[in-house]
Amino acid sequence: MQSKTFPKSGLTYTLLGAGPPSLRFSSILRHAATDRPASRMASVNAGDPGLYVGGGTINLAFSGEIDDPDAYTLIHKQALMSARLGHGPKTGFPATAPVRLVQVTRGATDPARGGVGAGTVFLDVFASPPHGVAENAAMVYLVPPNGATIPDPKDFLAAVATATANVAASVAAYNAAVARGDSAYAGMEPLTDLRTCLFSGGQFRHPSVDVDDVARTIFDALDTALAADAGGLDLVEFESGTGEFAAIA
Repeated sequence: MQSKTFPKSGLTYTLLGAGPPSLRFSSILRHAATDRPASRMASVNAGDPGLYVGGGTINLAFSGEIDDPDAYTLIHKQALMSARLGHGPKTGFPATAPVRLVQVTRGATDPARGGVGAGTVFLDVFASPPHGVAENAAMVYLVPPNGATIPDPKDFLAAVATATANVAASVAAYNAAVARGDSAYAGMEPLTDLRTCLFSGGQFRHPSVDVDDVARTIFDALDTALAADAGGLDLVEFESGTGEFAAIA
């Protein structure tokens, strides 16, 4: 696993290889501590407008990696309602809940009621780290652009770029709130690492757009966002176990 640097931001990134034999792709969370024990990672999940964890592809993989995946539909709906009312991050969950805090970044097309706009991001801070590895701090649940609903391929890639920027902005906002000592974030630690999948590159990909174009769009948009504000991140990991991010290798 070779480390490289983004051309604009200068931040370090790596391309992950294959994960455990039971997983088709790269690992979505860390199953053992690394040589960066003080790091705290947020892993991107390509979710669904239904706001559930499960279903298929990487969203299904997440359901086998985290506590109580069935609880997330209601958690996300409550957090989105709170955000639409202009409230801060959703906290105050029961002791048995799988999260401590949910911070919402609304997509540009988020409707006032009914449905969820593409590019909406839920930063779910885990109540306890999956696999007992403290580095597994959060899931970044993204509602990705769906090529089936965006006729123009250029508009689709633009939506992918916007969604990527929202992911970076979500992490930056979280880290800024932790650094300020905002009361809702009391006792929480900053996120240093971001692990991302090739969202909108599988079943949500526009039929006229190549996988490599999606990969380059995510890479370029993330680099641009991090150049403007690294947001406290030190490392980005791209899940490329079966060559999803081959275009940026």
